[in-house]
Amino acid sequence: MDDEAGRRLLRRALTHRSLADVAPEGDNERLEFLGD
Repeated sequence: MDDEAGRRLLRRALTHRSLADVAPEGDNERLEFLGD
């Protein structure tokens, strides 16, 4: 995995986490994303 792809994944993970803080249903999305 190159650096750019890694940063994209990290940004997505961080975005999912912040969304889950304000929207409880976001938790399921984050778990599905991590399970990929």
